[in-house]
Amino acid sequence: MELNTQNYWLEDIERCKLEVRKLATGLSNEQFNWKPSAKSWSIAECVSHLNIIGSKMCPLIEKAVEKALESGESGQPPYKAGWLAAFFSEWFRARRQTHPGS
Repeated sequence: MELNTQNYWLEDIERCKLEVRKLATGLSNEQFNWKPSAKSWSIAECVSHLNIIGSKMCPLIEKAVEKALESGESGQPPYKAGWLAAFFSEWFRARRQTHPGS
């Protein structure tokens, strides 16, 4: 994956979509919609959520990448999350530790 190309993130999303298709292939509707608990999401709900968020975020990411390329901005990994992404990452990590399986 070329990190210095405009479409690297789109290529990564396509790889993720393929992985989800592989994981979901062969599941019945019952399995796809099964919830481990009333407060948990089914696989179908997770995939739907990712599709909705992706449809909202992709245009924003595309504009940001275009703007960065036009202005000559670039960077090299490892990349650091901003404060909001870091907050959510920490929140999800803590939630997994205190609520396993949710």
